Amino acid sequence: MRIKNLSKRKVFFIIAAAVVIITLIGVAMYSFFANSSAITLASSDVQVLDKRDNSQRVAVSGNVEPQKSMVLSTRLTGPVNQLNVKVGDRVQADQLVANLDVTDKETELAKSKAQAATNEANSIAEIKGAESRYNRYKELLDNGMNQDINNAKAALRTAESAYDEANRNFQLESALRGNGKQQDIAAQQSKIENARQDSMNTNVEAARMGLKAVGTLQDQDTERRSLATEQSNLAELKAQLDGASPEQQVQIQAQIKASEERVETLQNSVNKQYRNTIDSGLDAADVTNKLQAADRNLRESQDSYEATLAQADNKLVTDQRNVAKTFEEKKDAATALAVAERNAQFQMEDNQAAIDNAVRNARAAQASNNAGDNQLKLDIASAQIRAPFDGVVTNVAAKQGSAANGALMTIADDARMIVHANVKEIDVAKIAVGQRVEFTTPGTGDKKFQGKVSFVSTVAAPQETPATPASGGSAGGSASGGSSGASGSNNKVNFPVEIEVLGNKGTLRLGSTAKARIITREASDKMVIPQSAVYEDQGKKKVLAIADDDTIVERTVKLGSKTDFDVEVLSGEAKKGDKILVDAAKYRQSVGQKATVDTAAPGGADGAGASGASGTATSTAAAEVR
Repeated sequence: MRIKNLSKRKVFFIIAAAVVIITLIGVAMYSFFANSSAITLASSDVQVLDKRDNSQRVAVSGNVEPQKSMVLSTRLTGPVNQLNVKVGDRVQADQLVANLDVTDKETELAKSKAQAATNEANSIAEIKGAESRYNRYKELLDNGMNQDINNAKAALRTAESAYDEANRNFQLESALRGNGKQQDIAAQQSKIENARQDSMNTNVEAARMGLKAVGTLQDQDTERRSLATEQSNLAELKAQLDGASPEQQVQIQAQIKASEERVETLQNSVNKQYRNTIDSGLDAADVTNKLQAADRNLRESQDSYEATLAQADNKLVTDQRNVAKTFEEKKDAATALAVAERNAQFQMEDNQAAIDNAVRNARAAQASNNAGDNQLKLDIASAQIRAPFDGVVTNVAAKQGSAANGALMTIADDARMIVHANVKEIDVAKIAVGQRVEFTTPGTGDKKFQGKVSFVSTVAAPQETPATPASGGSAGGSASGGSSGASGSNNKVNFPVEIEVLGNKGTLRLGSTAKARIITREASDKMVIPQSAVYEDQGKKKVLAIADDDTIVERTVKLGSKTDFDVEVLSGEAKKGDKILVDAAKYRQSVGQKATVDTAAPGGADGAGASGASGTATSTAAAEVR
């Protein structure tokens, strides 16, 4: 009843107060429920828009080796007298690093020189002996003291005297008994005298040509035998090369060269003698035909002459036959003289050939001896082992006092170093000559060295025998979300690459293990985000960002070039420092909702945390193959 007594004004104020209270309660409840529905994001779901290292790299392991090294070795077998270096020592070009004992070589050289002197003396004596025989024989010929020629000349004089006597007797009888046949007898006599002279000349020429042909055949036979002997000797020398020591091989090679020269000379001589034989045969055939014709003409003239004489007086026939007989004896004597003179000429040629052979043999012996001596001198000189270039000793196989045995030591030129590594088959297509490389070694700690790819093999490296994998899985693994790494399986295919070390090498040591990163794509100078943060809406590229009021909002962007995982942001509504959601597809339905970042999650909640909190996206931006 009291309410009824309230004034209208009081009722108004009561209602107004109730409305205010209800409104405040509604606002409070809305705020409560709104806050209770805000999205909580892990730090890995957010990335701060900024420039960052999005380079792509392939990680490899290898060894630091010299670009150039040389194994110092020797053919000598003497003991090492002096060893001046050890592994790790630095050497300079031409520095004496070792010395070998070559006493045996020096002794052998002295013996060789003594033997050479003896051989030279013998060769000189042989040449002088041949020259002396040649000169003595020539002197006999020049002075007319050759016994065979003199005997032949005496026989010819006797035959000529007998012929002249028989001819005078015939002329006398012819004058006494010719009667009316004198003119016919004179004509026949002139004819037969011409026939006799022609027959004599032809016989002498035939004898000379026959001797020449015989001599040519003998010379050819001699040269052929000499050629066969020398060819056999050459074959034996070549057979001796197998199994011969290096020193012996040098001497044998010199002998082979000299023998080959002699074979060539003899072959040329045989060819020449062959041509001479043909020429001599043709000449002999020609003179034989002439001889037969001359003898036939003489017989016919003799028969005709005797018939004419018989008509005058038989005594003339008898006398003419005596003339014919003495003529034949004269002809035989003349032929014998020609033979003796030709034989003397042959002897002169043989004596000259003996001189030539003695000189040739002396030169061959000297050449062979010089070759052996030169090799011994070279061996003695090579006893001093010197560094071929500036560098460092990486291996010493020689031991002082022990016999040298092939390789003595290895010297490497550490001025230029190479990292030899292998790249997995899946990554080799990304590697190219000239790409920048960074690497570290266990011995130099965190110090980074620079290099560049200098070689990429087109042939896979030989595969090692598969081994049972150790527990714990692969020795490496690809970076999270990145390119495939060197996580291995048995029978993996690798391709060799070489990395040239550039810049200051500092304390970098040869043989060190290197962990290298080949930069297959350099980092962008633009702001980048993961490709998963971008989506397309009505033809526009957009990203999701957390606004200043913690609301998830859409922002348009203009994109640049892409990598396997990232994309450049060139312009648009998104600005540097914006918090971008890395997985747009996951949160597109949450546009307009509030979002909070769980700062307790790994990576933090501020800028550094957001940049590093991109999780998979961050690691993909700097993807490596390990």
